Amino acid sequence: MGTRIISKTLIPNNAEAILDYLTRRTDETVGKQIERVDAIVVGRVEKYESQSIPVRTEHVQQLKPWLSGDAGGLPAVFVQTTTIKVETWLMGPVGRDQLDIITVYPVTAAPGSGKSVPVFHSDDRGLLYLQKVPPDAPYTPYVPDSSYQAAEWETGIRNFLVSDYDENGHPFTKNETVKIEEEISAIKWYIALKTEKPETLQEALLQSVANPNSRISRQAVRALAYRKEPGTAAIFKQRLTTMNQDMQVRLMLGLWILRERDTAVDLLHEFFQKGGQFAWLAGWDIQPTIVENGQVVETLYGPDPGEVKGD
Repeated sequence: MGTRIISKTLIPNNAEAILDYLTRRTDETVGKQIERVDAIVVGRVEKYESQSIPVRTEHVQQLKPWLSGDAGGLPAVFVQTTTIKVETWLMGPVGRDQLDIITVYPVTAAPGSGKSVPVFHSDDRGLLYLQKVPPDAPYTPYVPDSSYQAAEWETGIRNFLVSDYDENGHPFTKNETVKIEEEISAIKWYIALKTEKPETLQEALLQSVANPNSRISRQAVRALAYRKEPGTAAIFKQRLTTMNQDMQVRLMLGLWILRERDTAVDLLHEFFQKGGQFAWLAGWDIQPTIVENGQVVETLYGPDPGEVKGD
C-alpha cells in the first residue's frame, strides 16, 4: 500500500490562530462520526471478489469517472464486494449476520471525492463505520440494494490486530484491542446518550467529562462547549486542576469555543512555558517555517485539519 501524502496548511504564529487550528483538528469526535453513518459493526472479512460490470449506454456519460475497459472492451465499472461476517451490530439493522461492502473503482477519480480507496484483507477483524450506497449515486444501478460502503473517512477495518513493519523493515503485529474496545464503549455510550431527556442531558455530559475513556471524555467536553449552557465555562475552569494534560487541552479548546478567549490564550501560553512552544506544537506535528537566525517565526505549518481528523 502506498504512502499517503497529507496536505499542509499555514498557521499564523499567534495564540488565537493556533487555538482556532487545534479546535478544527479535534472536532472529529466519536459522536460526530456516528451521526454521519448508517451502521457500525464489529466483524471480520469472510471473502471478497471483484468484477467488471458492463454499463448501459444511457449511463456511460455520468459514470465516466468510474469507467474501465475490462469487460470485453465495453465501458464497465470495476466493483469489489467485501463480505463481512458480523459479530456485533452496534448500530444498524440488527439481525443480519452478513453484509456486503462495495467499492467502485477508481474512487479517487470521482469528482470532489478526495478520499482514499478502502483496503480490506482476508485476516481483517475489527470495527467498521458504514454508509449506505447513496440512492442517487451514478453506479447505484450496478450494486445490490442492501450494500454498504466504508464511511468516507475510513480506509478499511479498524483492526484489533494490525500488521506493521519496524524501523528495520521487519513485520510485526501490533495489538490494538484496548484502543478498539475503548472506541466500542464510546459508541455504546453515545448511542445510549441520545435517549437522554433534554433536561438530564447536560448533567450526563458533565459526569462523563471525568470518564477514563478518552473517547467519551473528549466527546463530552466538545458537546458541552457547543451547547453553551450557562455555567459551563466555570465548570471547565474548575475541572482544569483535576485533569491530565490531554483533558486540559480539550477543556482549553472548550473554553475557546465558549468565547472565554483570554482564559484559553493564557492556558496555551502555560503549556508553551512548561515545555517550550515549538516542542509542544511538535506533538501536534506543527512546525515553524524556516527563518534566518535571529528572525521571528511569523508562520507555522501543520497537517490540513480537513485531512487529519481526530478528537
